[in-house]
Amino acid sequence: MTDSMLIAISVMLYGTAFVLGFLVGKSTSGFSTSNTRTSSFLNLSDPQSKSSVKIDEKRFVTAVSTNSLEKKGKDLGTQTIVNDNVDSAVSKLAMLKKK
Repeated sequence: MTDSMLIAISVMLYGTAFVLGFLVGKSTSGFSTSNTRTSSFLNLSDPQSKSSVKIDEKRFVTAVSTNSLEKKGKDLGTQTIVNDNVDSAVSKLAMLKKK
């Protein structure tokens, strides 16, 4: 008989806690900031959503000088010196884009 009484009391306690939590939540929900959205990403009447994406295909390739940079700390890893030609790299990219 004590087991069924403990179960009944715990169910009533959980139910009471739920009801009190619900009532407190409902009473304090009016104090929060505005929950209305000013805009939605699904709003198709928005003129910004109708604008098309434009990709600028201009290429600016300049030489980057590292002479003014100061090296601090120890050498990490291995050093490799690569003498790439920027003009040939740009032309290779242009050829890959055409394919």
